[in-house]
Amino acid sequence: MRQDDVLIGVGDGATWIDQLFDCLGVEQRILDVYHASLYLEQVLASCDPSRRTGLG
Repeated sequence: MRQDDVLIGVGDGATWIDQLFDCLGVEQRILDVYHASLYLEQVLASCDPSRRTGLG
């Protein structure tokens, strides 16, 4: 992690997870399963050059 990194909370839409993000000060969130899965797939693809599909 670096000082300018942004934390993005990823959850399944459960209210308690959203409330926990509030408690932790996480402002950017993805709170539904479809978009959370899509986002994580893009992150993983960007970290592994063999999986890149032109997303970046």
